[in-house]
Amino acid sequence: MARRSRSSTVTRPRPISSRPLLGRRSSTRSTTSNWCGSSRNVRVRRKSRFRLTTYRLTFLRDAKKEWDKLAPPTRKQLEKKLRERLNTPRIEADRLHGLPDCYKIKLRSVGYRLVYRVFDDRIVVQIVAIGKRERNQAYERAAKRL
Repeated sequence: MARRSRSSTVTRPRPISSRPLLGRRSSTRSTTSNWCGSSRNVRVRRKSRFRLTTYRLTFLRDAKKEWDKLAPPTRKQLEKKLRERLNTPRIEADRLHGLPDCYKIKLRSVGYRLVYRVFDDRIVVQIVAIGKRERNQAYERAAKRL
């Protein structure tokens, strides 16, 4: 028995309209409901009782020179990571053994490492060294500078 195809007609995609569809909700819109049960499209943000302490960022002289030599895309990636770390600088998974109060930031795609030291009494994060992962460049520089 021979199989027949379902349809020999070609389906055309619907034209995209620039007008919004009336009466339909977008699937990306989020609604929140307040205490009386009505829904509205707002973003509710609660104030926290706890305030995060943001650490100040400083550089060692040699680390600043290394920072200035970085390519702009690499520097942007490190800046993004540093902003996160200024709120919570002590991450146990990134603690460096043998260097007291020192932690690392890894950029795996580029192969760079940044070593920083945390001073809780002064609320400061100090950049100690920046370098390639190859041959432990950044870690050796950090050990010499401390």
